[in-house]
Amino acid sequence: AILHREVAEREEAAYGERAWEIAAELAMHFERSGDIRRAGMYLLQAAENAGSRSAFSVAGMHFERALALIGNEPASRERTEREIRLWIGLGGAAMAARGWGTPEAERAYSRARVLCQENGESPELFPALWGLWLFYWGRGPLSAAHELAQDLLGLAHSGGEDGPLLQAHHAAWATAFSRGDLGAACFHAGEGIRLYDPHRHATIAATYGNHDAGVCARLFLARASALLGRTEAAIRVSDDAVALARALKHPFSLALAHVFASAVAQACRQTDRVRAHAKAAAAIARDQDFRLLLAWSSAFEGWAAAVEGNREEGLSRIVNAIAEARATGANQFLPHLAGLAADAYLIGGNTADALKSVEDGLGIAARTGERFWEPELLRLKGELRIAQDPQCAANEAEQTFREAIEHARSQGSILLALRAAVSLGRLLGRAGRGGEVRDLILEMSQNLQHRTGLDMDEANALLGELSTR
Repeated sequence: AILHREVAEREEAAYGERAWEIAAELAMHFERSGDIRRAGMYLLQAAENAGSRSAFSVAGMHFERALALIGNEPASRERTEREIRLWIGLGGAAMAARGWGTPEAERAYSRARVLCQENGESPELFPALWGLWLFYWGRGPLSAAHELAQDLLGLAHSGGEDGPLLQAHHAAWATAFSRGDLGAACFHAGEGIRLYDPHRHATIAATYGNHDAGVCARLFLARASALLGRTEAAIRVSDDAVALARALKHPFSLALAHVFASAVAQACRQTDRVRAHAKAAAAIARDQDFRLLLAWSSAFEGWAAAVEGNREEGLSRIVNAIAEARATGANQFLPHLAGLAADAYLIGGNTADALKSVEDGLGIAARTGERFWEPELLRLKGELRIAQDPQCAANEAEQTFREAIEHARSQGSILLALRAAVSLGRLLGRAGRGGEVRDLILEMSQNLQHRTGLDMDEANALLGELSTR
């Protein structure tokens, strides 16, 4: 013990202000010397060092060891403050390594919140609540995430600092998008972009979800914009997000940016971009062991493969990706992934399994409150019922298409409303009732900000057919 203490103190003195660089080694020596307080201090630094290089599993091990040691210290306010930081750090590392819905994260952030309340006025209450918000956003229900996002906005406004306010909007834009409130998602993301300063805010990513808020704001603005029919703007903003993440040299943010860029491209049905961004995301996720991001990117890679003709390979990737995403405990974006699987099944003519995927996605949406992809799932349900039974299912399919249009319009999702209107138009056109939907398709087409792309081509082609009947 004496030898370990002398080695630790000599190294600490030799490195001086740079002692943080060998934090893991110093923690080991101080722990073996019996100096628990300094061992814990350096374990916290070692964990933060590991997180800075995206080694989140290693970071988690350091946080857990520090938490195991801290109970041996005498009770004090300072000890409790350090314990809160450790629980918050552990929650963030667990999410980055295993996904935002992992139960370990809820345990860590809940414990941090309890300690904040016991310690009185604690500056760590905000990040503890933010971590709990991220857990509920990732796992559901979104009603709980929405309540926490509102609490965070209240706390941030009362505090008056732009860092917490940025992160409160961060919670609000993600929650609003998932719930299908696209206008609110754009507002909060816009506020985030306005507040964000990379020199001051990029460094707090480790505390808030291990990804950069400036990148994230652009990603959600891009996804919301695509569904609102602003497809060219959506592509441009998603490219800006990738560029920012690359400039920050932050692997998790860059992998997330590529995943979201592939999602934007998939909504716009731009297969080449889906494949390129998903492949880039998967490469980073494999290298860094980001399980959830790897699952999401693999699903989009599979969709691109299926659309391009490699149906079996693509479907296998999507099915495996959904299983991997579920294994992390996250429900986030599973309705969208279920829609990708249904597309792949439908391409191969397997309507029964496609319909099961759609029903699974709709069930998750109902349970968690994630609504942004629900209109497309309803449209796919109508198409599948027609494929199974063209005559008997016509009335049911018509009702489902109309429901999809209603849901999409209530969200402001012009892109998905147009897609469902085209499906309805094809159905009614075959029955000689095309005139009933022609004006609706024309209205949806005119509401698109950028009248290009596959959806617009299909709408124009159908309008041409209906006008000749």
